[in-house]
Amino acid sequence: MPEKKISITDELTKRQNDNIRRIRVLEESIRNVDERVNNFEQRFIQEVKKTYDRIEELNKKIKDMDVQLKTLSFQQDTLKKNEKKHITMNDLNQLKNYIDLISPISSKYVTKKEMQYYLKMQRQKRE
Repeated sequence: MPEKKISITDELTKRQNDNIRRIRVLEESIRNVDERVNNFEQRFIQEVKKTYDRIEELNKKIKDMDVQLKTLSFQQDTLKKNEKKHITMNDLNQLKNYIDLISPISSKYVTKKEMQYYLKMQRQKRE
């Protein structure tokens, strides 16, 4: 009977050691999983921060583009208003012709009748 007791205690000790080993393996596995989860959370937080930064940057760019668009629109309106004040090519050519007609440098002079006829023709062209 003492042999059985030793055998039982040996078996119990063996089982206890085996259970302790299993618990250690499980604890190690849990630590590994916990570490992976922590790493994943850290990477996720970093990616979220990067995404927020990108969104902020895009929002800033959109605001800048909106300001530029408003500025361009204002400039376009100003140009349209001032467009009537500018001389056209036709007006410039007409002015050049008048200057050529009365220019003292040219050797050809125009009589009063010729000038009246020329002006009359110019008026007819406009109408």
